[in-house]
Amino acid sequence: MEKRYNPYIKQAIETSEESKKTITISKDLIDSVTDDKVLGMLIRRMLVDKIKQCDEHIEHMKSLKENFLPTDLPDELR
Repeated sequence: MEKRYNPYIKQAIETSEESKKTITISKDLIDSVTDDKVLGMLIRRMLVDKIKQCDEHIEHMKSLKENFLPTDLPDELR
């Protein structure tokens, strides 16, 4: 199979890297948990899970990048 350039792979990796920096917490979750310590633990768990999912997505996209990008592309397009 001939390798071809896919500009969305690089963008998807960058978006996943940026996404690891924030999470969105619903008001309902905040209202339903009355203990701040428990709320903090839940938020930390949500962030850890999101980072793990983003890392898995990044690895998947990098594997696609290896299969689809020709080796003679300039670095700025990789």
